[in-house]
Amino acid sequence: MPTVTLEKFFLGKLFAVPPYQRDYAWTQRNVDDLLEDLSEAIESSTTHYIGTFVLSQAAADGRYKIVDGQQRLTTLTMLISVLTRQLPPQQGALRDFFTPLFLRDIEGGWRLSLLGTNEQFFRRLMEDDNPDPTTPGQERMKAAYQWIKQR
Repeated sequence: MPTVTLEKFFLGKLFAVPPYQRDYAWTQRNVDDLLEDLSEAIESSTTHYIGTFVLSQAAADGRYKIVDGQQRLTTLTMLISVLTRQLPPQQGALRDFFTPLFLRDIEGGWRLSLLGTNEQFFRRLMEDDNPDPTTPGQERMKAAYQWIKQR
């Protein structure tokens, strides 16, 4: 199985969480572990293995179903969203480069689709709309997003 960069992994793909997957479960500690690993890789100018993503064949709508790696992919998507929002206005070209590559497709739809009520909640979260969680998974997702913003 080849190792690829995040850019190559995301390139041209749309992702969906299938119904058999669990809800968002990561806590602040999980997010911290990922952020520390990424920070260490950046500081040392080395690559970092962030784990395996297992995807099933693209469905009729072109979305790959996430068999393994949902927590990491959701968290990485939140991280990329926060980072692109932090870019100053004069770096709009950089934002315009990263947004369609990692967050939205050409038509403006989100590259990552979650299940049920999590879908709308996640979209609002990614738009920095401060939605109110209605499930424990949404509470964890919002806490992770806010922690990423704070870090």
